[in-house]
Amino acid sequence: MRKAMGILGVFLLLGGCAGVRTTERAENLIGLLGHDEYRVREKASEEFLNIGGPALTLLKEATRSDDPEIAVRAERLIREIRVGLAPNHKTAQEAVRDGKFRVVRRLLAKGAIDLEARGERGLTLLHVAAACGRTKIAGFLIQKGLDINVKSDGRCTTPLHLAAVRGCAQMVKFLLAKGAGVDEPGSSGMAPLHLAVMGNYGYPPGFIATGFGMGCTDFIGKPFVLIQDATSEWFAGDLFPCDVKTDYGEVISLLIESGADVNARDSLGYTPLHTAVYWHSESSIEILVAAGADLGARDVTRRTPLELAQAAEYKEMAALLRKLDGESGKEPQRKQK
Repeated sequence: MRKAMGILGVFLLLGGCAGVRTTERAENLIGLLGHDEYRVREKASEEFLNIGGPALTLLKEATRSDDPEIAVRAERLIREIRVGLAPNHKTAQEAVRDGKFRVVRRLLAKGAIDLEARGERGLTLLHVAAACGRTKIAGFLIQKGLDINVKSDGRCTTPLHLAAVRGCAQMVKFLLAKGAGVDEPGSSGMAPLHLAVMGNYGYPPGFIATGFGMGCTDFIGKPFVLIQDATSEWFAGDLFPCDVKTDYGEVISLLIESGADVNARDSLGYTPLHTAVYWHSESSIEILVAAGADLGARDVTRRTPLELAQAAEYKEMAALLRKLDGESGKEPQRKQK
């Protein structure tokens, strides 16, 4: 811990902090988090809570302090400050959703929001901007230091995943130009290309709409929970009911042109082509095959896209896969990758 100084001197220091710049005030307080006197440590913590958002950067650095008291207190203060900022974060989230750039800029300038804070379902403001096609706000947030590949808590969803599954070609193009990871794995190992294909679904027999998610009987062996969980976050329609101009064909093409692996695997061994069959997206199948998708790729249950189509009794889709493979009623005989 920091060597004890006279208590009177400490409180004079704390009291004098109010007249200096916020950053200097916070810097003066860091060392006092490790002071020998408990009441000094508590007073310093109280001052940090009064400073709020602007102190977060310094507190994050303090979590790496060699003094365990400072590190532990800094972590606790970060949590408490973020709770206090939660109402502001919700306001900022709504402003991003509605495209109110000036409101977002003002909240950030005041230190009223934390760039790295998560809202509902662990999504940052950049996730919201991506889901709602707000390129100007997304650019501003990235400029201010928010990682373009920032992942949501729990499901590892990036902003590009959300833009892809929402079919927002303008946002996908913007994020890719800014350096977003085109093959970044998300929930269940799905890459943005899997998500774009999933978003480009058609309603097959056996599926029923359930709000913003989907429900189905598991006629091809993929765990239903993955679908329900995925749609609840990835489509994000219940959180961000904003109008987004969609063009899934263009999104899929943009991802492929940017180097997306058309044979990438998720945790169940599904390639985007398997996903296209599962989500009954014939238009996606043609784009993927033209780009080199392996019709003979097998998932973890050793099934090809054609076998998935046959199991689901998608006769027209099965016929399309045979046609694209140059076969006539035969299963693809290509080597597994």
